Amino acid sequence: MDGVSEYQHPQIPGSAQLGNFAKLPLELRLLVWEYLFRNIHTIPHVLSILRCSRYLYQEIADHLYRGMRHEIRISFTDDSLKRPYVRLLSKNMPAKWRGLKNSKAVRRHLHSFPHERIEGKEIFVNIILSSHEDSRQIERLEQKAN
Repeated sequence: MDGVSEYQHPQIPGSAQLGNFAKLPLELRLLVWEYLFRNIHTIPHVLSILRCSRYLYQEIADHLYRGMRHEIRISFTDDSLKRPYVRLLSKNMPAKWRGLKNSKAVRRHLHSFPHERIEGKEIFVNIILSSHEDSRQIERLEQKAN
């Protein structure tokens, strides 16, 4: 199978591709994945494991993306949070991903993210203002939206 065809129609990972990990029952493998992603803030670069092997990615991708919600948060309540950031929440796993604290990174992420794999295909925009009377906050919000 050529690389393009295999990428578009991936094969189900087998024991040869997953090594000894495939000897575990699927339920145990999912628990391992959930434990790994639960500790995403304490383990640097934990998501890089998904880039190690196409078969590892295929093993967990459906479970990972099912029930996931995309949220973009813009906050004006604290000087440190005046830039947008992206948060991904998964109903299947207790993981929350945060990051992408500049607008170029947010754009790149939204462009390259596999949105077709998320069930609802919704992106929630969460805007937090410190005061409803402050017209400068509304102006800054309009600038961020453009």
